[in-house]
Amino acid sequence: MQTISSQGPASTIQAISSLLMTAVSNLYGYFCSKPVCIAELVTPYMSKRGSFQNENCALDFSQAREASKPITVRKSARSEVARDEIGREKLCLSQIESDHVVQLLEETENSITMNDAGMDLMDLMSELQGPLPGHIFRAVSTQFAQGLLDTHNAGVCHNDLKPDNLAIDADGVVRIIDFGHASSPSADLGMPGEFGTDGYKAPEYFHAPEELSEQSDIFAAGVTLCELLTGNNFMPAATSSMNAAQVNTKICEDQNYFERYVTSYLKNTASKLGRYKPLIAQMLSWDPSKRPTAEQFQAALKELHQ
Repeated sequence: MQTISSQGPASTIQAISSLLMTAVSNLYGYFCSKPVCIAELVTPYMSKRGSFQNENCALDFSQAREASKPITVRKSARSEVARDEIGREKLCLSQIESDHVVQLLEETENSITMNDAGMDLMDLMSELQGPLPGHIFRAVSTQFAQGLLDTHNAGVCHNDLKPDNLAIDADGVVRIIDFGHASSPSADLGMPGEFGTDGYKAPEYFHAPEELSEQSDIFAAGVTLCELLTGNNFMPAATSSMNAAQVNTKICEDQNYFERYVTSYLKNTASKLGRYKPLIAQMLSWDPSKRPTAEQFQAALKELHQ
C-alpha cells in the first residue's frame, strides 16, 4: 500500500491538504450543525400547529406576533377525566420551579395555559428516522435528568415519563411535559385511577401498586433512555394475540421472567447503549430500592458525559 511519505512532494502536499480540509469540515459539522439541526426540525413543527380536540380535551396553540413573545398552548377540559388531569397539572406545576419542566402561565377552573415546549422526542426521532445522535442525546439526557430532579425535589411524581412527554424547543431546551397523571404525596394528591403508559410502567405497578413512588419514575426514565439510544421500543410490540397492556403485564408481573427479559435486552442492545448500559441496567432493576434516585441519576450522567 502506498503511503503519504512515499509520494512526491506535490502529491504529499495535496494529500495533507485534503486531510486537513476533511478534518476542518468534520469539526465544523460537529460544532455548527447541532443548533441548526434542531432549529430546522423544531421551528417548522411548532409553527404549523393550530388546534386539536378529542372527547377529553382541546389544545389551542397561539402564534407569537412578536419575536419576544413565546408560543403558548391552552389546554381545556371537555370531560371529567380531563378536569382531573388539568387539576393535577395546576397543583403540581405550581410546586415545581425548573427550566426543564413546562411552565404554567395562566389557569382557570377548567383550563391551563403553558409555554409551548416544542417537539416531543418521539416525533423528533421520527424526523431523524432513528435514535438521537450522540451530541443531541448528551444534551437531552442532561436536561431531562435536571427536570426530573427538580420535579422530585418539589415532592411530585410524574407517573407517565416517556419520549412523548419530553419536548425540545428550537433553542435546544428540553422540558418535561404533561403532568396530567402526576401525584404529590406532600400536597395530599394521590395516584389517579388510571395512569402511566403501557411499555413504560414499572414492575411494581403490576405486583405491588402500593410501592409506586418516585423510583417508578426512574424505571420509566431508564426505558426512555433505552429508546432514545436505540430508536426502538423497549418492550416488544403488540401482536394480534396480545395488546400493549398484556405485553407489559406479561414481562413485569413475574420477577424471574422480567429479569431474564432485561438481561437479554441489555445484551442485544449493548453496542447502542454503550457506556450508558450499566446505569440503565440499574434504573431497570426489579427492586425500586436498587434504582438510583433522581440525584444519583443526574450525577451518574454527568460522570458519563465527561
